[in-house]
Amino acid sequence: MTNDSQIAKGTPTITSLTGTLSADLKRVRVSAEISDGSSLPDIELFLLDERKEEITSSVIIGVMSTHLDFSLHLRNAKPSALFVMAAVKSRDGQLTAQKTVPVS
Repeated sequence: MTNDSQIAKGTPTITSLTGTLSADLKRVRVSAEISDGSSLPDIELFLLDERKEEITSSVIIGVMSTHLDFSLHLRNAKPSALFVMAAVKSRDGQLTAQKTVPVS
């Protein structure tokens, strides 16, 4: 993993990222905003435990919008702290932005 700043020059970047734990403690609702979706970037979403180890992940290919709402499922994990990380990649696979936030 790298830091949460913009990694490569160019667009898109992550302008907003939130994660909200569902009432039944089985899902995390992720909302993300990116600065520009015209290049059809790929977005990778990761749910991380308190040690920042991956619990689950998903890749959304060719995102056509600047706003994304998505659910990540916890499976059987019951960690004490959760984090959601989003990574944006250009069509050629270059990482353009990454951000990690705690789940509320």
